[in-house]
Amino acid sequence: MPTLAEERISLEKATSIVLNLEREFSADVDRIRFTLAEDWTGDPGVFLRVVLKDESGKTPNLAHVMKRLRERIREEFRAAELEAFPYVNVRTATEQSALRDPLWD
Repeated sequence: MPTLAEERISLEKATSIVLNLEREFSADVDRIRFTLAEDWTGDPGVFLRVVLKDESGKTPNLAHVMKRLRERIREEFRAAELEAFPYVNVRTATEQSALRDPLWD
């Protein structure tokens, strides 16, 4: 049975946005995965898991890359009129290799 978030958010639109962002940020981002779920208030959310290329995850690159990426994520989700707030979590490829979290692969 779909969750409230899955009922209110178009999976196809969210997938398209994420694929476009992966292409746009391919120099800095290894991959982006996401989950549609309710946030802590019960509102629908898109929980994005961004794996950065190691070089992009280093200071001073990280602040610049994340500012640009977060702005573009907000712009894309707003333009698509998805009724969900995008939550962004980040780790580097090396961190993911060590943690081996299947949700991030």
